[in-house]
Amino acid sequence: MLRMFSISQNSYLRQFGFRQYLRHCNFYSKRNVASNVTNCETNVLHHEASKFQKGQIIHGFIVDEVAKIDEIYLTAIRLTHLGTGAQYLHLMRDDSNNVFSVGFRTTPEDSTGLPHILEHTTLCGSERYPCRDPFFKMLRRSLATFMNAMTGPDYTIYPFSTQNLKDYRNLQSVYLDSVFKPNLRELDFKQEGWRLEHADINDKNSPIVFKGVVFNEMKGVFNENQTILSEQLLNRILPSHTYAVISGGDPLVIPTLKYNDLLNFHLTYYHPSNSRFYSYGNFPLEDHLRFINDQYLFLMDKIDTYMSEVPSEKRWDIPRKEHVTCRPDPMVADPNRQGSIAIGHLCNDITDIQKTFEMHILSQLLLNGPNSAFYKSLVESKVGVAFGPMTGYNSLCKDTMFVVSLLGVKREDFEKVEKIFDETVQNVIEEGFKEDHIEAVLHSIELKVKHQTSSFGLQLLFNLSPLWNHNGDLIQAMRINEAIIKFKEKIKTNPKYLQEIVKMYLMDNNHRLTLTMLPYEKYDHEKAVAERELLESKLKQLSKEELNQIYIDGKILLEEQQKQEDVNVLPTLKIEDIKADVERYNLEDVKVVNVPLQIATEPTNGVCYYRGILNTQGLALELKTLLPLFNNIISKMDIERFTTLVKINAADLVNGIADLGHSYAMSSAASLVSPVTKFKETLSGLEYVSRMKKIAQMRDLSSVLLQMQEISHYILNKQYLRSAINLCENNKHKILESITDFYSALKGTPTNTYTFTHDQNIEVEDSAIHYVLPYTVNYTAKAIFTIPYTDPDYAPLQVLSKLITSHYLHPEIREKGGAYAGGAILSLNGIFAFYSYRDPNSTRTLDLFEKSYDFLLKHPLPESYIDEAKLGIFQHLDAPVSPNNRGMIKFKYNLTDDDIQEQRQRLKTVTKDQLLYVASKYLQPDQKHIKVGRALIGPVNHDLLNRHSENWRVENQKEETQARAVE
Repeated sequence: MLRMFSISQNSYLRQFGFRQYLRHCNFYSKRNVASNVTNCETNVLHHEASKFQKGQIIHGFIVDEVAKIDEIYLTAIRLTHLGTGAQYLHLMRDDSNNVFSVGFRTTPEDSTGLPHILEHTTLCGSERYPCRDPFFKMLRRSLATFMNAMTGPDYTIYPFSTQNLKDYRNLQSVYLDSVFKPNLRELDFKQEGWRLEHADINDKNSPIVFKGVVFNEMKGVFNENQTILSEQLLNRILPSHTYAVISGGDPLVIPTLKYNDLLNFHLTYYHPSNSRFYSYGNFPLEDHLRFINDQYLFLMDKIDTYMSEVPSEKRWDIPRKEHVTCRPDPMVADPNRQGSIAIGHLCNDITDIQKTFEMHILSQLLLNGPNSAFYKSLVESKVGVAFGPMTGYNSLCKDTMFVVSLLGVKREDFEKVEKIFDETVQNVIEEGFKEDHIEAVLHSIELKVKHQTSSFGLQLLFNLSPLWNHNGDLIQAMRINEAIIKFKEKIKTNPKYLQEIVKMYLMDNNHRLTLTMLPYEKYDHEKAVAERELLESKLKQLSKEELNQIYIDGKILLEEQQKQEDVNVLPTLKIEDIKADVERYNLEDVKVVNVPLQIATEPTNGVCYYRGILNTQGLALELKTLLPLFNNIISKMDIERFTTLVKINAADLVNGIADLGHSYAMSSAASLVSPVTKFKETLSGLEYVSRMKKIAQMRDLSSVLLQMQEISHYILNKQYLRSAINLCENNKHKILESITDFYSALKGTPTNTYTFTHDQNIEVEDSAIHYVLPYTVNYTAKAIFTIPYTDPDYAPLQVLSKLITSHYLHPEIREKGGAYAGGAILSLNGIFAFYSYRDPNSTRTLDLFEKSYDFLLKHPLPESYIDEAKLGIFQHLDAPVSPNNRGMIKFKYNLTDDDIQEQRQRLKTVTKDQLLYVASKYLQPDQKHIKVGRALIGPVNHDLLNRHSENWRVENQKEETQARAVE
């Protein structure tokens, strides 16, 4: 489940449904979902929409509003349940990827993480589905294209999406029973929230420690200094109500939460009167209404929901300045530039739709691109390295805010940043904005409206939820064209309109917070001491009998976790519900000026999508390792800006490590088993991050700039190019003429551009690597080199990865171990990888990876396990593909429809014997012919020195930084 603790930077159009602002940290959220949308509603949907009229009563709901939103091709129907007051929004659209969500306004009063822990615990069993953890069990009994639950600063939502109507009904039933009739057992509260337990559950003499999934998750969340800055800014700029606390939970406050508090919070906030239902797609609305009313709302009384309302923040008389600390980051390029500053202004109420739209435009003008005012004055001036978290206009809370945050600032430059900020504001007020700059921003908005995203219904939900939470006008918020027309009329009538807004909110606004943050050497030590003191204070209050009960409770929980359950109470799809054939697309392979071009004619809503792949076979190895940097700066580069771009790129990489720790760990482990994955590590793993850090530390980047020019000279040549384009029929001829002109202007003569290369020069050793970083949780991985996608063993190995995840790794790593997540995956290039994410353990988890083969031998593998694993795979394989992405599998990987169809058949027919065969062949430990790599990212682990056979190498970033400082 996902905790929506941070507000994204540089976001706009958030509440209008065209930019997904959530940062999905949960692996179960990261499926490639897509919308299958046409340019107009079908006759069937038009007839369906005509059934609903304002004032009509249907299954206990009254229709409040019916409105067509032409620019995004949907009909919105807003309803209210007469008995309870529950709100319902249905977006009827010709899209097969149907979405459902139920949400609640949840406004905590402290930082115990109460709504977050409740979100986890509701999904641990309900009245109709009493088995433990039905949410994760449904992940393998469904073809859902998305399943999750999310906690925001003042609301909680439970969304899913699927193309299968039977699946939709199954998931709808499980979700609604979970939120309205959860079991909320104390054991589940202890597992998901927090508990006191012996470090070794089987050893009564081992120390008692804090455990719990959310407890460890939030420790992992605050591994990132940027999260500390954004959370503190939110808490301090809105200090009088619910935004003053951490809705996800402070690890030092979570252990003060009591079980009864959880029960009372659910009773108060998860009442139907406080609920909001959402559905999207082409499934019939009336069926949704009937099910919800008959099963959960019928006979329920209406209650007053004043307790969840968020008042407007009282505005300050004078600006405020505050300071916080964070941990030193050993990965930053310059240890002397670890300061951060955020200047935030509170703006309009979120329900002012037009003003919010205009503020998003203003944010774009002030912050986006090299010609924007704040970029020039704060980033290009090198007073800071890059913009930081929350930068931009944020409409996530009741009161919106405009924030400019800056990373890589010297301690002594904080006042300088404030001065530059004020001077920039003054200059903007005096000079205004160029007309072509405003037009460019409006054009980008119009393009985003036309772009058919890969998960449109979900994005609408995520982006509308903050506004809906405060009873804003959802229909009006989706009318983008109307907002653009109103804005154009305003600036035509008053050319200084935008300057007046700048003056109102960024100059004459006393509700301004300047928050500075600096690293503190003892930060982690003091947090550890505070946690230890909290633990000791709790233990001192316990009698001998209560201390002994901790051991007993631990064994009871372990027993419960190991209990075999009857999961047949849960609904499930069958293998027969999987469609028989792969979706096939009409693709043309042509040559334009002798350059290979794949053409996919699709309903792309007038937008053209072009891709090109350039073969780099002849590029020198040293230059190949710089390709990611080249890709990052190629469209923005000039000599003056090169240093700035390098530092921004390095800072972005460093700041993303904790969030993607499992990916980096898997990449590091995989780099130890194959020349291909080793090279990939130099392009996208921690090795590349370290390389970019060193480049950013260089005083003179002229040599690197010359290398960029060498790459450009080699790459930008049609000799090495093959390409693909997805476009509409009505503009196909014109666009192909433009491509012909473009290719004719490119230098070079096309040759064999589809060349497979094999690099013999990369040496690979079977070993393991531990990256020591100042984190409070771990990211572990093990990689095994197996076989490629087209090998007959690939299908059973893929099924095996799902089965091991569901029935072994998830129960052991998450439920028992307290990590946020853990599992196994098989990549297209044949790397079978184990991983854990935000894991309080490391050695134990590595041991679990080793014991996976024993698990398979000692446990029965019933047919139901195998079928569930297959369903889990087809969730991804059969996710709908948006028009702009159709044909990309063939283009990128040279896999034909027939290749994919053959793989489908192999997957459907995988047997238990095949699973045991590939397990023995590839997963059995200590096989000399199998390459194995291991990786650990996190705090120092001395136990690894005793694992001699694994040959661990330790990379201590802190020691390297200190050594460099001495030099």
